[in-house]
Amino acid sequence: MLRNSKSGYGLIAILFHWSMALLMFGVFGLGLYMHELPQFEERTFALYQLHKSFGFTILALVVLRLMWRFANPAPRLPGAMPLWKRPPRTARMRCFMPSCSRSRFRAG
Repeated sequence: MLRNSKSGYGLIAILFHWSMALLMFGVFGLGLYMHELPQFEERTFALYQLHKSFGFTILALVVLRLMWRFANPAPRLPGAMPLWKRPPRTARMRCFMPSCSRSRFRAG
C-alpha cells in the first residue's frame, strides 16, 4: 500500500520518514567530524560541500514530505488511547520547521 490508510502509514510516508532520519543522523555526524578538521585544506572544503549537499537534499525531502502529508492525511489515533498519551497537534508540525544553522563562507 503506497498511500496512507485509516489504520496505518503507507510505504511512501515510511520511506520519507526513514530516509530523512538517516540523512539527518549522517549530516550531524559529518558536522561533528568536520568541526575538528583544519579549515583551509582541500579535503575539508570537499566535506563542507558534501555537508551542504546533504542539507539541501534534506530540505527538498521536507518540502516533498509536507506536500505528501497534505495530500495524504495521517491515520487516526486509536480511540481507546488515553488523552495524556496523545501528542499535541502543534508538536507534529514543529518537526518540519527548519533549524537555524551557521554558514561558513571561505575565500579562495
